[in-house]
Amino acid sequence: SHMVDKHFAFAEAARVLRPGGRLVLVDWLSAERPSRVARRWLLDPIAREGRLPSLHSLAGYERFAAETGLTVLHTEDLSQRARRTWSIVARRLTRRVLSDGDARRFLFSAQNPDRAFALSLVRIPLALRTGSMRLCLLVAELPPPPGRD
Repeated sequence: SHMVDKHFAFAEAARVLRPGGRLVLVDWLSAERPSRVARRWLLDPIAREGRLPSLHSLAGYERFAAETGLTVLHTEDLSQRARRTWSIVARRLTRRVLSDGDARRFLFSAQNPDRAFALSLVRIPLALRTGSMRLCLLVAELPPPPGRD
């Protein structure tokens, strides 16, 4: 999700894979057609706060794979499994900020370039719960040349 040119990333994977080689990735993706409200209040801020150049959909990733010569073998939505993670992260961060003055000062310091990401600890669980954001697995293969199995 941090790659600026995701199509290029898929093309590079296809370039370096041997025939029959597989690309397996798990990434944060947007819903196929997020609402304007979800885009404005959840997805765009999450991308900005998390320094993600963009959030694509699973269909977008499948298109990148196909355009670069990869065959998608399997996809899976892992969002249900990831939901609990963010409440754990938020709980641990809250406990740390409340008990550790140095951590609190660092989190809110102008010298902390990632302080805006703390807002995503509220947005990401909401985006997952509403289906606006998904954690997905994609498995793609570089097929062998024609006539070879």
